Formats: sequence, C-alpha cells, structure tokens
Amino acid sequence: MLEIIRVLIADDELFFIETLEEYLSAFEEIVVVATARNGAQALERLSENSVDVVLCDVRMPIVDGIEFSKAVLERGINCKIIAWTSFNDDRAVLEMIRLGASGFLLKSSEPSKIVEAIRKASIGGTTIDALSATKLRKYLGRFLSYPEELPRRERDVLDLLHLGKSNDAISKELDISMVAVKKAVRRLMERYCASSRLELVAVTRNL
Repeated sequence: MLEIIRVLIADDELFFIETLEEYLSAFEEIVVVATARNGAQALERLSENSVDVVLCDVRMPIVDGIEFSKAVLERGINCKIIAWTSFNDDRAVLEMIRLGASGFLLKSSEPSKIVEAIRKASIGGTTIDALSATKLRKYLGRFLSYPEELPRRERDVLDLLHLGKSNDAISKELDISMVAVKKAVRRLMERYCASSRLELVAVTRNL
C-alpha cells in the first residue's frame, strides 16, 4: 500500500509555490496539504494540518526559515524540514543543519532532487546539495581534526549516510540491529563534533 507523504510548502514567492505544487501533484504518494507565505503562517498551518515534511525557504518575511525551525524544535512538532534558498548562504546552511533540518537545497536544484529529498526525509534520510556541503566542510574544517581511519562498521554506516539512507535502511543493508546502527551514528557524530545527521554528512563528505 502506498504511504502518503503530507507536505507543507513555505515560501514568500507565490509563483514558486504554485510551480512546485503543480510539479509535486504528478507524484501519487506526495500530497501538498498546505502552503504558507512566511514562517508565522507556516506555524499556523502546522497547527491545523498533519504534516510529514516541510519545504521551507530560509529567507521569508515576518518569521524566516531559521526562526520557524527553532519554533518547530521548541514546540516539539513532529515533522521533517527541508530548507532551501536562492543564495548560497553559509550561515543559513550551518544554522538550519544545527537545528536538525533533514535537507538543504538551493532553489536552482533540479525538481527531481526536491522529490528525492522529500522521500528521504519522510523515512529519516538526509539530503544536502554538493556546493553547500563543500562550503560547510571547509568552514567547520578549520575547527575540527578528522580521524585518519574509522572502524569498518562505522565506515560502512557513514557511506550509507552519505547516500541519504535512514537508520532502518542501513540496518537492513548491513544486516545489523537498529541499536547497532544508532550506536554507530552516535559515535560518528561524537568523532566529528556533529550536532545532527545532516551536519555529519556535510563535514565528512569526500573523506
């Protein structure tokens, strides 16, 4: 049975919302349940609708994507956030990732990448565009030292995290328990001083 992914689009550009909503309508499992023009409206929509994934512009009036994500975290709202921006804003990337975003994309990304990010986020996976990941790793690399070698299990888990795999998918692919996966992810985050899975993926890309 097809599992529906309920999506909220938050962006101050109406044309972008309408274009993306029309594109997503072609995918049977993705349903746009609400839209918003700023972060304040997005929070209202979350209180009115059951939402699995929020597609959120970082730069919005009244309440921006960063403040919106903070509010979602503080209120304990159970949804995944994929952030995007028209600009390659280092600070925004870092802030959104540290707030636990499941993805970060540039608006210039191919629409298919957005669909892929939605699907991954809905099952606990992550997505980050290559340019943002490279700049983030370069920025954080000034403060971090990386282990030269990783235990085989942690390397295998990290490789699958780079593919955006969820804990459940990693468990099945490596034929290990969910507990073992969670322990490996936790150790990797500690090794690389990462505050989230997405930050871990970004700072270890190309290692």
